[in-house]
Amino acid sequence: MARRLLLAVFSLFLTLFLVTPAAGQGGVTSTISGVVTDNTGAVVPGASVVLVHKATGVSQESATNSDGTFAFPSMSPGNYTVTVSLTGFRTVVIENVVVTSGSPANVRATLEVGGLTEQVTVSSTSEIVQT
Repeated sequence: MARRLLLAVFSLFLTLFLVTPAAGQGGVTSTISGVVTDNTGAVVPGASVVLVHKATGVSQESATNSDGTFAFPSMSPGNYTVTVSLTGFRTVVIENVVVTSGSPANVRATLEVGGLTEQVTVSSTSEIVQT
């Protein structure tokens, strides 16, 4: 529980730190940040995080750090889709993440272990041997 609180405080601090310079420049951008955990609450480092601005289709990609956190500074205001994925886990898609000028968006994603599917196809033909 203390670890979750520490991560939340760190994410908030990181968000505020990254937004302050943008606010001083007229507040035309903001930050999308967050934390990725698994279904046990443990942080997930190395997860791929992709943002897509719904109006423009422009995407950006990052990865979670060792604390399971990520941040996209200087994001244009608008509506975003956030997709989080990692091998062995189900992909999480979070729709309608709204960013407004000078107001950061904080995202929490929980990855669940995905069903691993594997298909092996073996085909063989036998040759006729003449003796």
